[in-house]
Amino acid sequence: MRISKAALPALLILGAAFSPGNSQNYVKEAYPPPQQHVFYAFLPHLSASVDGLLPCPPSKFGIHTMLQDYPVSEIRAHLDLAKELVGECGLVKYIVADIGVNGKNPDLAKAAEFVRQAYQRNLVPVLRMQGHLQRQAWQKPARDYSQTGQMYAEALLQIQKLSGHKVPYIQLWNEPNLAGEWGGSPNAAEYSSFHVATGKAIRKSSPGTKLTNAPLAMTEGTPDGLNINTFRFIDDMFTAEPTLADYIDVLAVNEYARSAGCLGMKENEAECLGGYRLQLANIAKHFQAAGLDVPKVMIMEASPSIVSSSWEAGPTIQASFTPEQFTRFYMQLLNDSRVEGIIPFSLTAGKRGEWQGFAWADSSLRPGAYFRAVSSLRTRWQAHLKDGSSGAP
Repeated sequence: MRISKAALPALLILGAAFSPGNSQNYVKEAYPPPQQHVFYAFLPHLSASVDGLLPCPPSKFGIHTMLQDYPVSEIRAHLDLAKELVGECGLVKYIVADIGVNGKNPDLAKAAEFVRQAYQRNLVPVLRMQGHLQRQAWQKPARDYSQTGQMYAEALLQIQKLSGHKVPYIQLWNEPNLAGEWGGSPNAAEYSSFHVATGKAIRKSSPGTKLTNAPLAMTEGTPDGLNINTFRFIDDMFTAEPTLADYIDVLAVNEYARSAGCLGMKENEAECLGGYRLQLANIAKHFQAAGLDVPKVMIMEASPSIVSSSWEAGPTIQASFTPEQFTRFYMQLLNDSRVEGIIPFSLTAGKRGEWQGFAWADSSLRPGAYFRAVSSLRTRWQAHLKDGSSGAP
C-alpha cells in the first residue's frame, strides 16, 4: 500500500526525503558527488545477509542488456560497456526467464552474478522476471497465480541471497497485450490477477523492492483479438483488479515510434515518440480513482529504430532516427519530472544476433552512433546537474 501524503510530516521529522509511491526513503542531506561511491540509500527490512544499500540514487540513464543470452563469463565486459554509456548510478536491465514453470530451472545464479557485478560498478540493476519462451512466444503463467507469485518471490529472494544485494526494481512480464507475449491469447484480467498475486508475495518477502507493471505494446489491436488495443487493455486491467494500483510503484512503458513520418520529429511529435505521455494520461485516472498518487514512469524499452505497423509479426524496421533526432527526444524525457528512468533496447543484438537492427554496440562490443550520442549527452547532462542548473544543458 502506498504511503499517503498525510504521512509526509512524520517522515520529514525523521529526516527522510519522501516522494509519493517511493518505498525508498533517501537521506535528506545533499547527495555527495557520484565519484565518492558513498553507499547511503537505505532499503528497509533486510536480513543481515543481504546488502540493502544502493551506491547512489539511480540516474535516468539506462540500457537493456541481453546478457541472459550470454555465458556468465561475458557479464563483466558487457557491464563495463554499459557503464561507459549510462555512467555512475545508471540503470542496467536483465531478463530472468523460466520462473514458475514446471520442469524449468531458471538460471538464478547467473542473474545473481549480474546483480553482484552491477553493484560492484555502482550500477543499479533492474530485473525483468518472466516465464518460458517457446518457439519465439512467451507462455503465459500457470493459472494458480497465488502459487506462481510465491515462486517469483522465492526466485527473487534466492537472487538476493546469492548476490548479497537487494534488487531495487522488478518488472513483472512484458507486453502482455500481444499474443506472442501471453501464450497466444492476451487477457487483461489474467495479467492483472497475476501481477497482484505476485506483487503481494514480493512485497511480503522483499519490502523495499519497487514493482513495475508489464509495459504494454503501443498498438491499435487486431480484429482477430490476438493483439489488444493498448488503452482498452489498460482499462480492462484496472477494472478486473481494483487493487492493481496498490502493487505498482513505478509505471513501466515501452516507447517505439510506429511511423516513418516520425523522421520529421519536430513537426510530427504526436505521431512519434511520446506514447508514454498517452499511456500515463490513461493510467492516471485509475490511480486517481483509487485515491493514490500517480507514480513516476520508467521507459523500459525505447529505440531510434522506427518499426512497421505490423510490429506484432516481427521487428520490421522502416527507418531510423538520426542520433541527433533521438537525443532531442532524450532531452524531452530528461526534462520531464515524471520520468524516473530511460532504458533503451538494447546494448547488443543478443548472442544469436536476432535484434541486430536495435543494437547500440556490435558483436565485438564496439559502440555505435547512438551509443556515442547518448553517452555524450549523459556526460553533458550530469555536468549540468552538478553545476546546479535546471532545464536543458
